[in-house]
Amino acid sequence: MIKSLKLNNRINIIAIISLALFFSCQKKPEDEINIVNGDYQNGLFVMCEGLYGNNNSALDFFSWKDSVIHKDAFAYVNKQGLGETANDMIVVGNRIFIAINGSACVMVINKNTCLIDKIIPILNNNNQNRQPRHIVYYDNNVYVSCFDGNVVKISTDDLSIKDVVSTGGRNPEGMAENNGKLYVANSGGLSFPNYDNSVSVIDLNSFSLVKKISVHSNPTVVKSYKDKVYVLSFGDYTKTPVMTRISTDNNIIDSTAKEITDFEFLNDKMYYFYLNRKTNQFSINYLNVNNFNSSSTSFTSNIQNMVLPYHINIIDNTIFITDAKYYTTSGQVFAFNLNGVLLYSFSTSINPSKIIKI
Repeated sequence: MIKSLKLNNRINIIAIISLALFFSCQKKPEDEINIVNGDYQNGLFVMCEGLYGNNNSALDFFSWKDSVIHKDAFAYVNKQGLGETANDMIVVGNRIFIAINGSACVMVINKNTCLIDKIIPILNNNNQNRQPRHIVYYDNNVYVSCFDGNVVKISTDDLSIKDVVSTGGRNPEGMAENNGKLYVANSGGLSFPNYDNSVSVIDLNSFSLVKKISVHSNPTVVKSYKDKVYVLSFGDYTKTPVMTRISTDNNIIDSTAKEITDFEFLNDKMYYFYLNRKTNQFSINYLNVNNFNSSSTSFTSNIQNMVLPYHINIIDNTIFITDAKYYTTSGQVFAFNLNGVLLYSFSTSINPSKIIKI
């Protein structure tokens, strides 16, 4: 009996020593987070779509502190890739939400650490990919447009899917919120050349479809500014795109052919670029939204090293133009002040798209 007790005591002591050694050799979670925080703050996250079918989307980080680009910071921190074809991202509180089309999910990460918080599958009742495209935030929920014809509602509190509503159209793309309503462009892009030509209006309080508005063929980009919604339709890409303006009472103000590919708003100006898909020639301009159909003004001539502008982002009075180059190699981001002076540029992973500030 005494021998048994001594043996048990010895085993217990060995176990305690082993546990002490184990934990002394481990990094404390807070230490690891602090190290990551030191690397990923005070800068820009750049979402890069990657090359379709190659499962190589990336989330780069550009540090303002040392003007260094950390390519694929997400993979470095999480020891796994971001996924197949990241399409959009937004920051809500301390989290970043990323819609990843081919991977059928919304990736939720901590904005201060870049660590995965949750991966939310975006699947239908048959466990098939809904193909998430774009994200909008409103009143403690994020809304995700999906190519399967629906919008998915996700709570930003518990990161669970709360509801799904049909847009009544085909292949929803860009979205914008205005006055408690969600405007969703139904492109019909997967039915080329039989495009859709509608914008669905969803009341976000009841989360129900209240109206469909007919616009030009293949509406894709939707932005909201003050009391208007701007919808850019590309047709079959052989003619000049058409910009449709919609009032908050859901009536069309006008539809005008405009040489615009992507656009953002700041101080009553629409900053935009136009890329001619036939010639690959492009220009960067702006116009006054209070005199929308007046002549545009050239924004900058500092475009010598730009090849194929892809998206425009405006952050803290700085205009960022992402450059896809040739869609298969490293991209680039150009930063301009409001006078069109080039401030800096940096290389990125393949096909840089959305940029957010951290």
